[in-house]
Amino acid sequence: MSEIQTLTEGIINRQFVRIRYQKPNKEFKKPLPGGRVEQGDVVIRKVEPYEIKEKDSFSYLWAVDSRTNTIKSFKIDNIKNARLLPQTFQPRTF
Repeated sequence: MSEIQTLTEGIINRQFVRIRYQKPNKEFKKPLPGGRVEQGDVVIRKVEPYEIKEKDSFSYLWAVDSRTNTIKSFKIDNIKNARLLPQTFQPRTF
């Protein structure tokens, strides 16, 4: 099953999904005169998936990150793996 199919199934069935996500690189202007680039880490997040939307020709997953209990967007291209978890969640009102 592809990541999109897994995420879609999680949205439909209100199931938690564990994703392995490549965070984007960060470019810093200071403290070095030329700046520096910090490589994005690969992180694992347990999320409540709500929606997949297109923006600027990219697809994003909108979900609640269980670790921080905040709404986040995850670029679909940066999701390296997605796995459905057996737990379900009650939809939140925003």
